[in-house]
Amino acid sequence: MSDDRTNGPERLEPCDLCEGADLRLVAVESNHRIWKCRTCGLCQVRPLPAQTRSENRSYWQVGMDDPAVRRERSGSQSVFGHGLDRLERATGASIRGKRVLDVGCGMGAFLELAKGRGAIPYGIDLSPEAAEFTRRTCGIETASAGEFEQLDYPDGFFHVVTGWNVLEHVHSPRRWLEQAHRLLADDGVLLVKVPNVNFSAVASKLAPALRKLRLPMTGYLASRPPLHLYGFTPATLRRMLVAGGFDVLSVERAPIRESRGLKGKIIVAMAQLMSCMAGSTMAYHPVIMALARKRNPAGGR
Repeated sequence: MSDDRTNGPERLEPCDLCEGADLRLVAVESNHRIWKCRTCGLCQVRPLPAQTRSENRSYWQVGMDDPAVRRERSGSQSVFGHGLDRLERATGASIRGKRVLDVGCGMGAFLELAKGRGAIPYGIDLSPEAAEFTRRTCGIETASAGEFEQLDYPDGFFHVVTGWNVLEHVHSPRRWLEQAHRLLADDGVLLVKVPNVNFSAVASKLAPALRKLRLPMTGYLASRPPLHLYGFTPATLRRMLVAGGFDVLSVERAPIRESRGLKGKIIVAMAQLMSCMAGSTMAYHPVIMALARKRNPAGGR
């Protein structure tokens, strides 16, 4: 198979970040090909699956009263709390009284924390079951099921938009960010968290050894396509935010949700080893988080 999309008859979608056509094949998983743009470095599945909505919607089609689901929800509290702390420190202001939209809100754990700090919470998720859980259990009546890109709130309605492990799922992160930009008020703030493909790409190459040891494995994009369609590094996440009309406040390491269990301990140990070898604490951290402010086209900050 050729590693250059221009050498064959198949027409692949251009890079979602730079719209370039110079793509290099880096992995094949679940019959999906993963390419890296030679121009900007973004990793992406091409051709894009015709339909990923059902795959993402089924993410929460589980028993909501399952103890494992409850543990996962509880395990996210420290991650979300850290994100809220960073959000308030980066902006120098409390989120009290601000409209906060969580995209891919799942079971509402983040929105529940934000509500506890005085924010006015809104949520959207592809899963009707997750949205119903958030309304019923968290008392957040503004949680709805649907596609974020089709959300029709007025321009500038929200003060904060968050996407916790969402950008890697969507068909076009660029279009997702354009919608977030439209919905945010002037100087509104965006928080996104994604897997770091620098880490997952290396970890995926160790899959045969991990399988023999009966240890957890990861795909090139952290989860195999079509669940994940994009892989970001700290650099490509920053470039994507700038291209989407944002001024980047920070790109930083994020807490690992499963750090207390066996999987988390293995992930942390692998990340520390890779980081030591690379001489950078950021380059191979498994999860990265970015904060960005909506750029004012009229010339403001």
